[in-house]
Formats: sequence, C-alpha cells, structure tokens
Amino acid sequence: MNKKLIFCVVLSLLIVLSGCASKSAETEEANVEIEAKATFDAMPEGMEPPKGMTPPEGMMPREGMTPPEGMNGMMAFGDRNMGSNGYLSLTDDVSFSSTLDYEEYIGESNFEINEEEYQNYPILLGTDGLVGTTMMYTKLVVEVDGTNLKITNTSSEKYNIILSGSWNGGITIESDESDIMVTLAESRITGINTPALILKGGNTTYIKSMGSSVISDTGDNKKKGALTSDGNVVFFGDGEITVNGEKKHGFKVDGVVEIEGGTVRINIAETAEGNGISADDAFLMNGGYLYIFAKGNVYGEESKGIKVNGRESDNPMGWVEINGGYIEIESVGKGITAGFEADENGETEDTSDDPDPILTINGGVVKIRSTGTPYEISDEESLSPEGLEAKDKLFINGGIVEVSATDDAINAGSSIEINGGYVFAVSRGDDGIDSNGTIVFNGGTAVIIGAGGMGLGIDCDSDNNIKYNGGTLIGIGGGNNAPVSGNMISFSFDMSGSSFVLQSEEGDVIAAYTLPSSKTQNNVVVMSEKLEKGKTYNVVVDAGIESDGVFNGLSLGDTSVSGGTVTYSEVASSIASGYHYSMGRGMNGGGMPFNGGERPERPFRNN
Repeated sequence: MNKKLIFCVVLSLLIVLSGCASKSAETEEANVEIEAKATFDAMPEGMEPPKGMTPPEGMMPREGMTPPEGMNGMMAFGDRNMGSNGYLSLTDDVSFSSTLDYEEYIGESNFEINEEEYQNYPILLGTDGLVGTTMMYTKLVVEVDGTNLKITNTSSEKYNIILSGSWNGGITIESDESDIMVTLAESRITGINTPALILKGGNTTYIKSMGSSVISDTGDNKKKGALTSDGNVVFFGDGEITVNGEKKHGFKVDGVVEIEGGTVRINIAETAEGNGISADDAFLMNGGYLYIFAKGNVYGEESKGIKVNGRESDNPMGWVEINGGYIEIESVGKGITAGFEADENGETEDTSDDPDPILTINGGVVKIRSTGTPYEISDEESLSPEGLEAKDKLFINGGIVEVSATDDAINAGSSIEINGGYVFAVSRGDDGIDSNGTIVFNGGTAVIIGAGGMGLGIDCDSDNNIKYNGGTLIGIGGGNNAPVSGNMISFSFDMSGSSFVLQSEEGDVIAAYTLPSSKTQNNVVVMSEKLEKGKTYNVVVDAGIESDGVFNGLSLGDTSVSGGTVTYSEVASSIASGYHYSMGRGMNGGGMPFNGGERPERPFRNN
C-alpha cells in the first residue's frame, strides 16, 4: 500500500507539471474520451459521500469508542474510498448472482469411518442433572460435579458417546489413548463459566450430527471458545449443529478442524472477542455446509470467519484447504486467513519448523462478505477485513469463489495463482486482488473489481510479476497491473456506464459485462484467449446483452448484443501493455481443469 501511495503522489505531480502537454495525434485517436456519469446508484439512501478525509458519522471508530490520541477520528482513512466520484464505498451491498449450478460444485465428500469400531454409549441429559446412561459396565468414567459433566476413557478402546437432551453446564470428554466419537443427537448444551464442549487427550474427535443440536457458552466463559479441543476435530453426519459464541471463539482447536458433512452454523456475538473458527494447525473442508456469522466488533479484537494461526513444530502445518462443500461467511474482520507470519508469530530463529500459510481452493462453493471499516494505527493496532488471505501462497484451482470485502478481496504475501473455477472478487474499499509477489492466471473465469481511485482491480508489485497462460479475466478499478509478455491477451480502456461489451469488428463477443453498480472513471483490462494481435476491437457501452448464463454480471455461453454506443476502438498491436491506469481522468478518476499450482500433502489423522 505504501508503494502504491508513493507512486500515485508522484504521478499526480507529474500530471500537474505537464500542464497542457498534448498527446500525439495517433494517441488521441486511439483513446476516445468517454463522458463520465456522475450518478452512483448504489449509494445507500440518506448517506452522503464524505467530505475530505473525515469518515462518515457512525463508521469506525464505532459508537462508544474513542479514537487514539492524535488521530482526530480519521482512523487512517487517507487511502480509502467512501463512495464519492462513483467509486464503491465500504457500505455498498454488492450482491452475488449466478446461473451456475452450485450443487454441482459443492459435490460430495468421500469421507468414510467404520462406526462399528466404536462402542455406543448413550447419555441422556437433563436440565436438572444427568438422567442416566444405558451402558454402565465400560471403561468410561462418568462424573458429575455441579453443572460440569466429565467423561473419561481410561482405556485404548474406542467409544461413541451419544449425547441427547439438554444440559446447563460444560461437558468434558477426555480420551488419552485412542480417538473418540461424539454424537450430538438433538442435544442442547450451554456452558456457564466454561466451554459447552471440552475435548481433551490430544487425539482426533469425530463429531457426528444427528437431528438439530445447539452448543453455546456465555459471557462468563473463562476459556477461549464455545467448543475447545487440544487435538483434531472432524465433523460429519446428516444433522445440523449450531454454535453460539458469546465470549470468544466458536471453535478453538489446537489441531486441525475438518468438515466432511452435515451443517455447521457458527454465530459470534457482537460483544465477543474471537473468531468463528480458530485452529492452530489447519482447516480442511471436503463436504457439508458451513455458515459463519462473525459479528464480534470489540475494537482490536474484531471477529474473523476462519483463522488458521499456525505454530512451529516438527510437523508444521498452517494451511487452509477447501475441496468441496459450501462455505458462507460474514465477518467484521478477515473472512478466511492462513495467518502465520514468521516475524510476528515465530518463536525460534530456525525456519524449518515454521508452518507454511497456504490457502488452496480446489472445489466447492465459497462466499465471503466482510463488513468492518479498515484502520491502521500501528502494526499491532489495525484492522484489514480482507476476504481471502494467505500470508504465503494462494491457489484457486476450481469451484466457485465469491468475495465482497471492505479491504482487499483476495490477498497473498508471495503469490496468487488461478488455475480454474469461477472467481468473483470485489473490494468496496481497496484492491480486488493484491499480491505482494507474483500473480499467475492459467485458466478459469475471473471478474476482479477494485473500489476505484487507488483501489485497483489487479494489484501486483510489478507488471513483470504477472503471467497469463489462459482463461478469461476481467479487472476493473482505478488501475490494473497487466502482463508485459506472453500471448496477446491484454486489452485496456477507460469507461463509464452500466455495462460494456468488448467485441471484434465482425461482431464476435470477447467479453460482455454488466457492472454491479454504476461506476465511472475506471480502467478495465480484459485477458482472453479470444483476443488476437492485429485485429480491431470495439468497446460498446450500455448495450442490450442476452446470454445463455451469467456469473455476477459476466455473460456466459452464446451472447448477443443490441444497441449501445461504441466509445473506444483500437487495433490490438502489442503483445501486452503492462500497467493500466485511467490517466485521462487524473488520480480520482469456466470452470477449467486444474493444470498448474502446488498442492501440499495433507496427512494429519491419528487413524
């Protein structure tokens, strides 16, 4: 961000100093001026664009919060766009809309577990105390201490502890020598001053859902989550589990969180100081449905959806992998993050024990919406509500990914690689996609939208660090990085209007897109295998567009165009033209098969 800001300031000075310097006749002919529209249909009713650098009343700092001394309420808003000049604002509601068959991408998990290996041990819970069990002669020890129930497996035998009924208190299940299964069968468990469910022993706990169950804690919980575990936790079954986190995290797991089936809903209260899921080792999703509403809005402790913390060990992990299933997250902070940073989180100088914070999406459906207002007072005091974040590498190899964020929609520390699937990433306050290293497009279909102004569509450290090898990509923002070498795939123009069509002189449609809001003074870059060097292409705005399908405004399949105005026409005469910026307006103004990327191995179970 600092490099971008310096670049923009220097560029502004150059534009001012150049004054009336004119372009060549050839350049003037090739860059047709587009009349900018001053409308912004997505501005919420009653809300006016901010003046200067002062945030609107009611935004960060939130009501009741006092901004740090010396900030005068600005909270580092200097590089945020608040809806003026037709840009997206943090409060814009960008909806997701697609004709794709989501069920096809959700798929089914191939997870299998031999339940016959586990001896059933039903326990009927009651609000006034333990009602009873049906098997008394086992190597399980059941103890009740006030409102706390403890079940201890004293052997290496495997048990399936079936919990049904209601319990006002915490339930601790400990198995030191073997994995264990817990079946939540129409159970209601509410921890009073402890988590509702405490899993101990360091092994893997398989949690099966039957019917509808609820586990909750209260504001008096002295631990770190409504459910805590010092080992791995695997969710499966056909039922639904609702988790209500009032104090801190929904799940606080020292090992791996894995979801294979069933439905898991996690609700984090506004007063909570935690995330939907906090896992130290990894998060893995192969099937089922996961809904997270992380509304914790305590200053400095804003809730994230899923955070993998990473920890140094002989077998470091730190990764996030999604292969199937359905994930929907609404969070104040980041949506999903593989968040280990050696400088901040490392405890040893030896890097061989550091986890590798990689985020990989191979399939499934992922929908993320962040809501928090970004601020940066210092490295220790900041909020960056990015949608998808990997501190190292981020891969999208398939599936459907839809992100609307108030900071970068997709961000990675070293590299971003899109190899397939469908990606819609829009930032309402910064960049659509931002890599601090490299970006590679090998396939798939992607629409990337920045907030406008300094909110770029595609932001990379250097044009030389972007490679295009295939697929369809549209980048929209105050500017875009684009490849400087490769096949002829890049076409850039400034535009206004509610839609655009890029088509050849013969009328062949390269790309047709209807914007999610009325935006002006923005740069568009199109990367497509359909573009050919030496051909003339026209940009048509506000045309009638009909197509076989649509993915968040992008026409799919056969597309027909009627009407509209040709606002730009140019011969594609170069391989690629690198960085694109809407200079004329000043500073304000398929799933395809996987064919690249790295897939880290994922062994972790103690089977």
